[in-house]
Amino acid sequence: MGLRSLSVVLLCAGLSFAQSVTSLRGHVTDPSHSIVQGAHVTLTSSSNGSVRDQVTDSTGTYEFLQLQPGLYSVRVTATG
Repeated sequence: MGLRSLSVVLLCAGLSFAQSVTSLRGHVTDPSHSIVQGAHVTLTSSSNGSVRDQVTDSTGTYEFLQLQPGLYSVRVTATG
């Protein structure tokens, strides 16, 4: 009976994790703390290598929605 109960708990935990999503939002500024509009922000998943791109808006903001929980690297580039 103990083993059967453990299996059910693990199965439910796996199903709820598979449906979890999160988001990442940030602001890009230069060394003088001025907003950087039009910067290219690249988000790369460490687990599967998928890449997503955004461009900062007029307030220097970027946002990646519907992300699976995990480790990511963020790279920001801008001209000038």
